[in-house]
Amino acid sequence: MYKKRMIYWDQKRQRIKFSASNDFHNIKNYSFIGFANDPEFEVLLDVLFERFRDDHIQTSQVLEVYQNFMMFLDNLKKITSRL
Repeated sequence: MYKKRMIYWDQKRQRIKFSASNDFHNIKNYSFIGFANDPEFEVLLDVLFERFRDDHIQTSQVLEVYQNFMMFLDNLKKITSRL
């Protein structure tokens, strides 16, 4: 089983941080997005890149993509648990 870690987004610098703790340098510039394990985070990065490429990404957009992605995964788990 994978451990969940926290996802943070810095809109100004367009940086994402995936961390087990919330005491990293410059945390005040980051917005908390949610939790994910390693494979979920890797796919989330791919989704964000495919959707936005080099465009500026708002925090609300990262949050929306994250929430939709996690709902998708929950639905997928429900489908596969019925098989």
